[in-house]
Amino acid sequence: MNGGIWDRAAAGYERTGVDFFAPLGRELVGRADLRPGDHVLDVGTGRGHVLVPAAAAVGGTGRVTGVDLSPAMVELTAADLAARGIAHATVRVGDAAAPGLAPASVDAVLAGFVLFLLPDPAAALRSYRSVLVPGGRLAASTYGPPDPHAEEARRRLRRRAGLGADVPDVFDDPAALAAMVTAAGFTDVVVADVAVAVRFRDAGQWWDWAWSVGYRGALERIAPADLPAARAAVAEALEPARQADGTLVITTGVRFTTALAARAA
Repeated sequence: MNGGIWDRAAAGYERTGVDFFAPLGRELVGRADLRPGDHVLDVGTGRGHVLVPAAAAVGGTGRVTGVDLSPAMVELTAADLAARGIAHATVRVGDAAAPGLAPASVDAVLAGFVLFLLPDPAAALRSYRSVLVPGGRLAASTYGPPDPHAEEARRRLRRRAGLGADVPDVFDDPAALAAMVTAAGFTDVVVADVAVAVRFRDAGQWWDWAWSVGYRGALERIAPADLPAARAAVAEALEPARQADGTLVITTGVRFTTALAARAA
């Protein structure tokens, strides 16, 4: 993924009547055990689905700094913060892998659905450990077991986009993920999977939502003339998820990882 894709997705990011990232952002903040007055770093801020609830959790005596690769995401989220009157949270263009804060300057690092997008997530975790105070908290969300119907839709999109099959990585294995976090200098690592059911009005709403989020990277690689066929293939893949009322229910696994920055021996 690159900043251009997220720039183009920014204005409509998950603004299709489907709530996926917003409730999961609130869940991530809850698992981070934030406290009033905490200083927090939010990496891969996007449109603020983690940043805004984090700001509420730390209150006016705290501070939340968000970084995101996409200038458009940053501009729109900054405007959202201003409109909400949230003065103790800021967002800037930056690299989620190397946020550039001073050592031991934050009480918590939040990473919502971003680690698996980074070229070297282990190095990113080490950078988060460096900016955390000893005993500071890490909370990250990644994907767990996929919904089989949505996964088939994704495979069909990837084939039509000329993308190869996914290569298994550390995020597919909870034990390997925990080991990577531990090796980066964290203790008390907990990896927990949660099944999240999301309801779509129909396959058309799923398609619109996909354009507004990370699926856009594959969709933009499909020739415009081929998009109607791709849309039909997706609708066919999602059909088994149809409920009696005609809606589609997709149940996605979400993996929450929490840990503490190791204290000096």
